[in-house]
Amino acid sequence: MKFLQASEVVSNHYNYNLCVKFKTSNNRDDGNDVVNKSVIDKEELKQRIRILLRTEQNELLNKEDFGSKVYTYKHLDILADSTLQGIKQTVLNELSNIIDTETNTLDVEVIPKMTDGPFYCQNVNIYIYLNNELLFDFIL
Repeated sequence: MKFLQASEVVSNHYNYNLCVKFKTSNNRDDGNDVVNKSVIDKEELKQRIRILLRTEQNELLNKEDFGSKVYTYKHLDILADSTLQGIKQTVLNELSNIIDTETNTLDVEVIPKMTDGPFYCQNVNIYIYLNNELLFDFIL
């Protein structure tokens, strides 16, 4: 992969099956510098967690081992302690594959939320803490 400045040109001859070109510029039209950013650190971790928890296991073809089993709890009684503990343990187990738990403190809080109104609804709010700081929240 090669990143070019706006003024640079790349030859059209490639020895690869796939070529992706990015044109970047250090200046905006108004002459000010542009800060090029990539997704790193906590934001990358949040995205990985979101993808993991939103993808049901066996949902992706040829990736049967990828995804979360947390969805299996969504139709159970969310007021039962066994359900809440099961959700917490499942999330902790799945996150231990992407977060180093030897050097980081990982905690999960599971809180049932029921709403009254014209439509009765039950949700489970899942809060994920990394080193005692809220990293991600998720609604099941």
